[in-house]
Amino acid sequence: MASLIRQRREALESRFGTWPAWSLHDLVDHAAEAHPDRAVVIDDDDALTYSQMRARSRELAAGFLALGVRAGDHVGVLLPNDRQHVAVRVALSRVGATTVSLNYLYRAQELAFVLRDSGCRLLVTASGFRDLDHLAMLDEVAPGWTGGNPRSLPDLRKVVQHGVDHPERTGVPNLDDVAALGRETPPDPAVAARKVPADSVSDILYTSGTTGKPKGIKLTHDNILRAAYASAYCRAFEDGRRMTSALPLYHIFAWTEGLVASMFVGGTLITQRTFTVESTLAAISTHRASDWICVPTMAVAVLDDPAAAETDSSSLRSMMCAAAPAPRWLWDKARATFSLTELVTAYGSTELAGSVTLTQPEDPIERVVHTVGRIKHGGVAGLDGGPLARLKVTDPLTGEDLPEGAVGELRWRGPTVTPGRWSRGDDAAPTEEWLASGDLGRIRDDGYVELVGRSKEVYKSGGELVMPSEVEQLLTQQPGVSQAFVVGVPDERWGEIGWAWIVPEPGATVDVPAVIEACREKLARFKVPKQVEIVTVEQLPQTTTGKVQRHLIVEQIKTSRESSAT
Repeated sequence: MASLIRQRREALESRFGTWPAWSLHDLVDHAAEAHPDRAVVIDDDDALTYSQMRARSRELAAGFLALGVRAGDHVGVLLPNDRQHVAVRVALSRVGATTVSLNYLYRAQELAFVLRDSGCRLLVTASGFRDLDHLAMLDEVAPGWTGGNPRSLPDLRKVVQHGVDHPERTGVPNLDDVAALGRETPPDPAVAARKVPADSVSDILYTSGTTGKPKGIKLTHDNILRAAYASAYCRAFEDGRRMTSALPLYHIFAWTEGLVASMFVGGTLITQRTFTVESTLAAISTHRASDWICVPTMAVAVLDDPAAAETDSSSLRSMMCAAAPAPRWLWDKARATFSLTELVTAYGSTELAGSVTLTQPEDPIERVVHTVGRIKHGGVAGLDGGPLARLKVTDPLTGEDLPEGAVGELRWRGPTVTPGRWSRGDDAAPTEEWLASGDLGRIRDDGYVELVGRSKEVYKSGGELVMPSEVEQLLTQQPGVSQAFVVGVPDERWGEIGWAWIVPEPGATVDVPAVIEACREKLARFKVPKQVEIVTVEQLPQTTTGKVQRHLIVEQIKTSRESSAT
């Protein structure tokens, strides 16, 4: 396998001898020239080829210009996973505008906050998503929006709709109207000749809010394209790789690691509007996906379903499962169920434009289970043709550098690091010289990174620091345990106590006393959870990207304790 992977990397290197200073639409145009009839994206309803994507995005770009959108303007994109979502963002790249990616599960006040904070001049929105009526939300938070310049959102000049799940609003232009306007508008030669700088801000992505109010992170075209190419290079993408994912495209994981990375090899992203086991298995069997990108909660749901073993998965070779730790049994079961030969995990963040470390497809399973990989080799996208980033480990309290092998906060610098947070009225909020990740880990002797947890997740019980990931790793090794989440809960005697939520395997019964006894045998006394609670997957508070919101677990436990005390 190592020889084949090396050949695939060499083939990718031969396509790009030097790093092209491209914006997103330049990459699309490059792929459209080489592979005009290949699908770039397949959604629940249809597909767009690279040539169709180029044509559609050019029409939309001309239409957006006719509506008054200009380079540097912020444009909100509130669209589900579909081909029009991709076309809109490629079109905005052509204009030189900045996409503000919006979570389609926002409620009214959340939507209003981000629109106001980001200063969006145009909003491209689905009419709704499932039971959420986005146009009704605008009625609530921005009365008069159909006429432009709503008082509550003074920056917003225009709204364009895309009919999804709810009726469109009469008198409000839709995406087909914008494309028609683009076809009817004579092209401006000056605009057509202007090159969008690769270092211009292409996206502002608002964090998922696992710990509080979302914040906008700026990313440039070059940030994202370098991160995507490095993933394609490290994972040794073959020509025309077909990837499937239900992760939302407004999130950096699906956008960089799925869509943009696949474009470097003329590949295809098979996206699902919502995650279900059935849609994931259909994408694999019907559309012949060769690669599956997911988070552990998605992988558990699919692998625990008996239908997975009955699905024709002969095309599937690879799986990338990241964003949270995955237990050993999950990797073993994925390999056994789908006969996978390339299993990888990764570490990254919005601020890093995607993943910055990766295990390699040829790595032994032990590295996939116990590490988040090594710094990605960026090839032509890396630092001097080498690593994509630099990493150092520092004391989380003092910021001082720590010796090799020590556990501390991971700090990064390199060409994929955000130029800064979006700050209303001050678009120059810079990133510090070394980006403080808030994640705790260490660099092993072999260069691979072991992630210990978030600095905010570490708690102190009886004066001793406890890292939840260490306890969770032991818990998931116990009979019948599928997933485990340990949090620190305030306690008058101990300061904080460890409280474990355990999700059993389907049909299994977890012996709680036996689990606690196993912890006592293998962990220091202060690390042993004081409480172990059995919960269902449905009880886990999650973001739309499948990340478990630990702060909400703590809040639920506190509320339950208060109710029991009264």
